[in-house]
Amino acid sequence: MSDVTRRSTSDRPRVITVGRLGHVPLLAGIRQQLSRAGINLPGQAVETPGRPGAKGGRATKAVPTERGFVRFIRETRSELRKVTWPTREQATRLTGVVIAVSVAVGLFMGGVDFVFEQLFKAIIGSP
Repeated sequence: MSDVTRRSTSDRPRVITVGRLGHVPLLAGIRQQLSRAGINLPGQAVETPGRPGAKGGRATKAVPTERGFVRFIRETRSELRKVTWPTREQATRLTGVVIAVSVAVGLFMGGVDFVFEQLFKAIIGSP
């Protein structure tokens, strides 16, 4: 049994859902682009060319899936090992930059708000 479910209606684009619960909808065009690039989603049927001269392909097998949570943890740990973490000095400096930029943008937006408030009060004539 395949984990790929296909639904199609005349007024909506064809939607393909992936997974046992079918809760991750993907537009068919995106799935096709991924397939052309050689990227197959877990549980997705792999299209094969079929016989020469035939139109389209046929689904023959599904990409094997690994247990979801275990795979997620393994891949997360693998990706976190690749991260170049900032030093304490870099983190402190970057935090200061973020705070300074946030204050500057806040003051600018407050100034723009004040100018527009005064402008509208002058136009409308309310106190």
